[in-house]
Amino acid sequence: MNMNSRFVRNPKTQSWAMRGFAGFMAGVMIFTTMAIPQSAQANGPTQPETHSFEPIGTTQMVDPFSGNFTYNIPLLTVDGYPVNLAYHSGITMDQEASWTGLGWNLNVGAITRGVRGLPDDFKGEAVVTEQNMKPNKTYGGGFGAGGEIFGIDNLKVTGSLGVNYNNYTGVGTEFSISPSYSLAAGGSGKLGLGLGLTSNSNTGLSIQPSVSYSYQLDKAEKENATLNGKVGIGATFNSRAGLQSVSVDASLTTEQGLGKVNKDGDERTTDQSIGLASANFDMMQPTYTPKVSLSTKSTNVSGRFTTGLALFGGHPLAFINGYYSKQELKENTKSNPAYGYLNSDEGQKYDNSLMDFNRENDGGFTENTPALPVTNFTYDVMSVNGQGVGGSYRPFRSEIGYVFDSKSIPNQ
Repeated sequence: MNMNSRFVRNPKTQSWAMRGFAGFMAGVMIFTTMAIPQSAQANGPTQPETHSFEPIGTTQMVDPFSGNFTYNIPLLTVDGYPVNLAYHSGITMDQEASWTGLGWNLNVGAITRGVRGLPDDFKGEAVVTEQNMKPNKTYGGGFGAGGEIFGIDNLKVTGSLGVNYNNYTGVGTEFSISPSYSLAAGGSGKLGLGLGLTSNSNTGLSIQPSVSYSYQLDKAEKENATLNGKVGIGATFNSRAGLQSVSVDASLTTEQGLGKVNKDGDERTTDQSIGLASANFDMMQPTYTPKVSLSTKSTNVSGRFTTGLALFGGHPLAFINGYYSKQELKENTKSNPAYGYLNSDEGQKYDNSLMDFNRENDGGFTENTPALPVTNFTYDVMSVNGQGVGGSYRPFRSEIGYVFDSKSIPNQ
């Protein structure tokens, strides 16, 4: 037995391996040959009459690197300016033919303008913004329970479980639990502690701790009315978005007991609460980015049914709730007059005009932002190419003006 026989190649196996490798290489060659270049998909063909100029003094007829060649045929001169017919090889798949043929061009030179932002010669031309959006609809509902035990109203726990459907995000579930605890503090004062936990399959986990202090300011014995004040602080933290808000709020309410005697002589009392004043201040100062947006219309409908009973010293309650919301565009188009760089002084006369500028590192800002983004006029750039001349230039204004975003009014 030959001990080295395992190292002898099997001709049948080698043949299948070579066939597989050859098929793979053939597939790669076909794919690279037939695939459309990414640059062609993004930019598309250009106009050869203005983008292909060959000076008459061309000396290098063949590119030593690629092998592409260039023909240059002088035709005539007009007042000393030469006119020539040029040919460039290396035709690409997205290249278009000029009026003299594919690869050929008769170009005496051109001035081309690169538009940046708005065209510089715009003077009140209407720029129409059109937007189409499918209405955003949400249907939801759920049930929950809560209550107190043996009349201990200092500690309360409420929990709920719900399901919702949105035509953009699909089906989602939500679970929430809200324990709260209150204790007496300083005579007629009461300190309240609360913690809200909400888990939503679409937005993540939200935690809402809160601390409040309420105090009975005045009480009228004859009218059975009390005046209460309350101040509190709360925050919202989301597992996906981080700290979203920190707010401080204050309110002033009055409560009055109303008595009524029925035919049997039994007295039934009802309570009436009236809010006198309230205020809220958000310490996070959410950023605001001005923009021209289309008006939207919102519709919201919600309902809740609650029932409870007394059972073995406990007072459980249960509730069922449902809601529906819809957001849609109030209008699909918006028209604004536009003013280019050459007519920026005219655009400063109207607060709803679009001006020819942009901002570097643009973003949201607040009153405490140390530095605003730097603004720059987006003037157009002209490029020149011809026999014995070439370069670029741009327009200039002699005065220092100011720019602004078009006026945007929020929905009321």
